[in-house]
Amino acid sequence: MKRMKKRILLICIAISICVLAISQKKFNNSQFTLISYVCSVDARIDKELSNFDAYINCTPPKGTDKVITMMTHSVFSMVKDRLETMLNIYMPPVNSFQDYAKYDAFGYPDILIQKAIKKGDSKYYLKIIANIETETGLPSNSNNADLKPQIKVTLEIYSKEGYVPVKVAEGVSAATSPLSNEPGVITNLNFVKLPDDKKLQDVNSIKILILEAIDAAITKLQY
Repeated sequence: MKRMKKRILLICIAISICVLAISQKKFNNSQFTLISYVCSVDARIDKELSNFDAYINCTPPKGTDKVITMMTHSVFSMVKDRLETMLNIYMPPVNSFQDYAKYDAFGYPDILIQKAIKKGDSKYYLKIIANIETETGLPSNSNNADLKPQIKVTLEIYSKEGYVPVKVAEGVSAATSPLSNEPGVITNLNFVKLPDDKKLQDVNSIKILILEAIDAAITKLQY
């Protein structure tokens, strides 16, 4: 009897390991088509980073500014790169739905999953929500010198089989010190052109916070 119980236990463990291994590879080597992407930037962070507009080489769409344009494209580029690296997935161009989707001022699609499934041919569809915030609980009238960025990145994965997300994963990272008042804080973000003597190491820049949040979200996708 004891031998039988031990054998059953070992079988259950083996099954659990197999299920876990399968779930970890569920999204690997798949195609993810973007259906929606929103990146919001706290007004106080926007104002603070706008001091470095001279180093941001872009023309923002009407109704936006250089900081929002920089952050929007930077976060998407990093999400795409990390998904391709960590899960070996393929993401077609953001305009792959052509006239079937609406596009925001930055060129990212906004299409209902029902319509995406009908018009697309991907195994999975992706919605990205990014929030560049300040430390939770910080009073709205606090001094900008006290601003500590907090990054939240949420990934919602839909399959071609249904309209409800098959997986939702959120990654969060928070600065341990206030936002730097030096232009180097935007080192290596999209459109940024900084002289070498003004660049910071990634560990001291907003980019590393964004990557930490993205990696945390992608890691949760695998479990």
